[in-house]
Amino acid sequence: MLVKWFVYTVLLAMTPILMRLLIAALVTSETQFRWLSESDVATFGLILMITNISALETATNVEADWKTKSIGFSLLFIVIFAALFAITCFQELREDVFERNYVLGANLVLSLCSVAYSYAIWNRISVSQTSEE
Repeated sequence: MLVKWFVYTVLLAMTPILMRLLIAALVTSETQFRWLSESDVATFGLILMITNISALETATNVEADWKTKSIGFSLLFIVIFAALFAITCFQELREDVFERNYVLGANLVLSLCSVAYSYAIWNRISVSQTSEE
């Protein structure tokens, strides 16, 4: 189940980051290009939370109360990541309003929390499926 979770959620969610890294590796050395963008990290977190909700919605063998709370917490994370994504979009228009490194740091910390939370959800669903069989 760990491999399935990693491929279905983490690698899928890392697509924007991986594409940026690929582009960064291919641009000429004279080109200024950021290897990591705040918006890519925010998108990573958004995708993780959306896959959580998808997994929870299709899970029939978990407690309804826990499922509802987990979906609610994932929605809260989505709102936070959407706000951070909006900040990164605004940052593109006006660079002097937000400190870029703080926004990136907040996105990274929340994304790491999202990875742990996503794993916990998938692990609990997996355990529920195994015990039911």
